[in-house]
Amino acid sequence: MLSTGIALPESAAGLAEYVAVRQAAAASAGGSAGGSAGGSAGGGPGGPGQRAYYRLPDLRLRGLLHLLRDDARLRAFADRELGPLLGYDAEHGTSLLADLAAFLEAGGNKALAASRAHLARPTFYQRLALIERVLGVSLADPESRASLHVALLARREDR
Repeated sequence: MLSTGIALPESAAGLAEYVAVRQAAAASAGGSAGGSAGGSAGGGPGGPGQRAYYRLPDLRLRGLLHLLRDDARLRAFADRELGPLLGYDAEHGTSLLADLAAFLEAGGNKALAASRAHLARPTFYQRLALIERVLGVSLADPESRASLHVALLARREDR
C-alpha cells in the first residue's frame, strides 16, 4: 500500500494497468494523478470529490484514448478529422478549433457554447457555419459531432 492509502495490484499485469489508469486520470484531470476523472463520489486523499484510485471503467473514452495514445492510427484519425481546421486556423490566424471544442463540450448546445466562448450568438453561429464548410461536415449530424469530439480528445492525449 502506498503512503496515500492506495492499494497496488498484486500482479505485474495489474500493475501495468494501474499505472496506465493513473496516467490517464492525471491527463484527464489536467494535473496530478490524484485529480478527479470527472464526477467522483467520496473524498480521497486529495480532498472532497477526489479519488484515491481509478479504474479503467471510471475513465471511459478518455482512458481508452490514453491507452491508444501512441498508436499511429489514432493520430492519423485525429489529423484526418481536424487537419483542415488546423490548417485554416494557421493560415488565417483564427481559433476555430477552440470554437469547435466549446461547441462539442457544450453537448452541441450552440447558445451555451457561445456563452462559454464569450461570443455573441450570431458571431458564434457564423463560426460554426465556417467550421462546417472547412471540414465538409454537418455539425447537426450526431456521428460527425462524435467523430470530431473523439478526434479532439485524441489530439489532447497526444500532446
